[in-house]
Amino acid sequence: MPTGSTMPRRGRLCGLTCASAVAASMLLAGCGTTVPVQGSAMPDAGVATPGGAVGTGLGGQPRATAATGGRGGASQTAQTTVGATEGPASAAATETKTTVATRRAAPYKVGLLYSSNAQAALGALGARGDVGDWKAEGDAVVGYINAHGGMGGRRLVAEWYNADATQKSSDIGNAACVAWTQDDHVDGAVPGGSIVDMNSVRSCLAKTSTPAISTEYHVQTRQRGFAENRYWVEPFGIAMESYAKTYVDGLAAQGFFNGAKLGVLYDDGADWTTVERTVLERELSRLHVGVAARASYELRDFSQVGSAEPAIDAAVLQFKSKGVNRVISFEPWVGWGFFMIAANQQKYLPTYGLSSQTAWTASYATGLVPDEEMTNAYYVGWSPVLDLKSPGPQWPRLRLCDAIYQAAGIQRNGALAEAIALSTCDGLLDLAALGDAVGGALTSSTFARAVADVSWQSALVPRMSVSPARPYGITLVRPARWRTSCECFVYTGPAAAATR
Repeated sequence: MPTGSTMPRRGRLCGLTCASAVAASMLLAGCGTTVPVQGSAMPDAGVATPGGAVGTGLGGQPRATAATGGRGGASQTAQTTVGATEGPASAAATETKTTVATRRAAPYKVGLLYSSNAQAALGALGARGDVGDWKAEGDAVVGYINAHGGMGGRRLVAEWYNADATQKSSDIGNAACVAWTQDDHVDGAVPGGSIVDMNSVRSCLAKTSTPAISTEYHVQTRQRGFAENRYWVEPFGIAMESYAKTYVDGLAAQGFFNGAKLGVLYDDGADWTTVERTVLERELSRLHVGVAARASYELRDFSQVGSAEPAIDAAVLQFKSKGVNRVISFEPWVGWGFFMIAANQQKYLPTYGLSSQTAWTASYATGLVPDEEMTNAYYVGWSPVLDLKSPGPQWPRLRLCDAIYQAAGIQRNGALAEAIALSTCDGLLDLAALGDAVGGALTSSTFARAVADVSWQSALVPRMSVSPARPYGITLVRPARWRTSCECFVYTGPAAAATR
């Protein structure tokens, strides 16, 4: 537990909502429940993405069905399958012309991140939950890709960076990038995880024009950030400005602001403060919603939990004294969770408006979110895996990732581990698809063409769209409400387009 902290152990929220290449998919997936959730799947959940129908690979080319574990890709010429009794290890032992050619081609070195002390850091907060074995999960997906033709005929080689989860998120991001670019000399990277500041990773990788697919599920990047690094995509992300509008509009459509005395929580960093004032509050003003109180704090990683407590306690007192009855959160990490803990201790029970930015299911799985604070909560969701106890019928990419992990004998124990594992699987399969689209020559010069050529899929999001002009994938959101009877969110309406 970070030193200097005075908050009782039982009152701590998982700052980790998880983790990294992790990130897994936008965390969640199931909690093991088999009870169907109303409206759990997005419309057309079985459709990969615009331009890619069910039964096609990430490159939009025909592939084996998800049931057989086929990956597919634009340049794939042969493949083996992962069936009920055959896993990536046994598949790799099956010699084919494709796998032989893959071994002979120059390998493609990919930077990946894991944390050997993330589980301990989570436990130090008094939280429960298993984060899983990130490295084993990533190695399983790399093994699967290599057994099925590699990345456009090139074998993937993982270059792992072991992050200290107790360090500042910006320090982790910088150190990982330096290790990848200066020591390992990677060809590409698949960074992720809420313990990592993606802005620092993105800025660092831009200096070497290193192609990267972020598996982060927390919004962190402004529009200008994407413009500053043209070799960076966030398949299950959304630009900060678009998120601000989508979040407000999604809550407004549900009547959340009716009769509201609104309190806004936000990160005190320059980007979040600027977008909160110039985008989020302007959208509120356009909708004739006033702000009764604002509170900001710096809480982006485990190292800041103790130092943020006074500001969070003060925010609760301020909101309570001003009669705030509706609270929204605009921040990159999980300050909202610590606010709920402090509010519960002070017997303050406003109605919250949340979103997939909170990676809800994984956060709730820590056992630290007070149930009383969730009464009547509203939600704007874009990931059934992160939003619901059960994501409903599986779509192709989710089935494929499940098949890879099952064949490798990897257990995902709970929502935290599931989210991390799925995000890792997503990022690596996306990287392979991009390489397939350009015959393995995925470089800064071919990156944009590859992004435009593949049909993007995700285990976390049933339907998405990524292009060079819009290098983030979230396009649809759904309204949801908290149900005390199941201690879960339930989708309450059809999907609507995310606000541009």
